[in-house]
Amino acid sequence: MCTRGRWRFRLETALTLSMVLMAGWLSPASAQTVVDPQFLAFGASPDHNALTPDSQYAVQRYELSLFAMGATLPLTVVDLGKPQPDVSGVIQMTLPASLASMWTPGTSYTVNVSAVGPGGTSPGVPSNPFSISGQCTDSVSSTSASFGYAGGASSVNIVTGSGCPWSASTPTSWLTLGSTAGTGSQVVNFTAASNPSSSSRVGTLTIGSSTVTVTQAGIPPTVPAIGSVTTSPSPMTTGQLATLTVNGSNFAPSTVELVITGPGCAPCTVPNAFLTTKTVSQVVVSIVPANPGTYTLSVRNGAGGQASNGQSISVGNPIVTITSVVTASSPLVSGKTGTMTINGTNFNPSTVQLLITGPGCGPCTVPNAYLTTKTPTQIFTYSKPVLAGTYLVSVQNGPGTGTSNGVSITVVPTTVAQ
Repeated sequence: MCTRGRWRFRLETALTLSMVLMAGWLSPASAQTVVDPQFLAFGASPDHNALTPDSQYAVQRYELSLFAMGATLPLTVVDLGKPQPDVSGVIQMTLPASLASMWTPGTSYTVNVSAVGPGGTSPGVPSNPFSISGQCTDSVSSTSASFGYAGGASSVNIVTGSGCPWSASTPTSWLTLGSTAGTGSQVVNFTAASNPSSSSRVGTLTIGSSTVTVTQAGIPPTVPAIGSVTTSPSPMTTGQLATLTVNGSNFAPSTVELVITGPGCAPCTVPNAFLTTKTVSQVVVSIVPANPGTYTLSVRNGAGGQASNGQSISVGNPIVTITSVVTASSPLVSGKTGTMTINGTNFNPSTVQLLITGPGCGPCTVPNAYLTTKTPTQIFTYSKPVLAGTYLVSVQNGPGTGTSNGVSITVVPTTVAQ
């Protein structure tokens, strides 16, 4: 059981200890009233560290009850835990912050601390009275809020004393407050109008002593869309100049650019400056594809813009054609060095090679590096055939690509040439 003993309480201001009053020996009527108390001191129960017969602590915690002056029912009860007393047997602590929401400026209060244990509750003597001067403080649950471009509604909580007045205002024309004044803790509602601009904007609310910063996004940019893509020639071929025309909607002429993903492009970007035509519905550019294959083309309005739908385009190898083969000597002679000049179309100077099929060649390849002249329309190389006979000459733009038509040449034996 808790022993009901003499309890001591005191309340002190934050500025001086000279106003410490020991209410345990004073009646509430005769005790001096303290203004704006911050601290609490009371004598610990004589059974603070005592054990019950079943080895439980006789005092397990202390409870503080807040009373309006003269009231018999508490406004609130706060669990203080079980703080340890000092060497003089006094427990000193800061008044619980949760009491502030119960105070009304100008009203007098007392507190009572009770010892609580397995045997019950043992109340102490009421403290000296105290009052609140009316110097209210407040805070808000959040100092920032954000809206999408369409606007909407939101709210913040203002937290202050139950008798503390507050006001709310805004200098921002697109923000509207649901209430502009109140007393005590409340929810403050507000709305934001839709943003007619593509630029974000910032406004402020003043609620009590706090500033709430409100940001709102701008209208998002319209996403471009591709309707069709045409190429000339169609399909495009590697190494040849081609025109790419993209038709669609919502292209921004000043920032639109192409994004191409495919062989050798992961992705490749065609900047706005390289586009020859730029309107809200059409983009045109001249390009020279480097690699054959299938590519995905999309459009975006600036480097950070959202990409459009994708459209597939194909790039093939050009059809290689031989129109004539000129040899010197004519005919070529086995065992002697001669030359071959191959005329035609769509030769790729960087990859073109010869294929020679005939006696001892099934076929033989003359690599690009061995060709002394390489233009889109002519190839020149030296040749020293080993065996006499008829050979078929054809051209490829690199290994594994399509082969041109074949043209026959003749190599005669050395004895015949003599």
